[in-house]
Order: sequence, then structure tokens, then C-alpha cells
Amino acid sequence: MDNDSSVISEGSIVYGDADPLTQKIRICTNGHHPDVVRDTLFHEVKHAVNFVADLSNGSTEEEFVTRSTPMELEVLRNNEDLTMFLLAD
Repeated sequence: MDNDSSVISEGSIVYGDADPLTQKIRICTNGHHPDVVRDTLFHEVKHAVNFVADLSNGSTEEEFVTRSTPMELEVLRNNEDLTMFLLAD
């Protein structure tokens, strides 16, 4: 995760982004409550998982959940620091 203020565009509410090609997630932490940062980070992790799972707009909800759930759990299992950060108070 990179702290990058450039991910906030003027006039929009964008706190982070995920680049599937570089496999990097950028989050702007400057001035944001830790809960916003955690929510944004998990949001971007889910975008990355969706890219890897190749979920299209035509996927049913069941297909979406079935394909993404094991990948999301794998991300959490393999990244203890991420998991601890996301679950912190």
C-alpha cells in the first residue's frame, strides 16, 4: 500500500485505487480517519480480487461470491499485517 495524495481527484471522492498490472494499491491517508483508510484499503483489495477472478458485469451474485470469497480469504491469510491493520480498533 502506498500513501499517495494524487489518488484524490479534484471534485471527486476517491481515496484510493488498485492497479492490477503493477499489483499496487494506493491509498491517500493524509487527513483521513483511520476507519476511512481501512475501509478504502479493503475496498481496493476487493477490486484487485475481482480483477483476478475475472468477474464481469454479467456475473450473477452467486458467481461473484463463489469466485471472490476464497481469494479474499487467501489475501487475508497470506497478509497478516494487512489483516491486523484492517481489524484494528
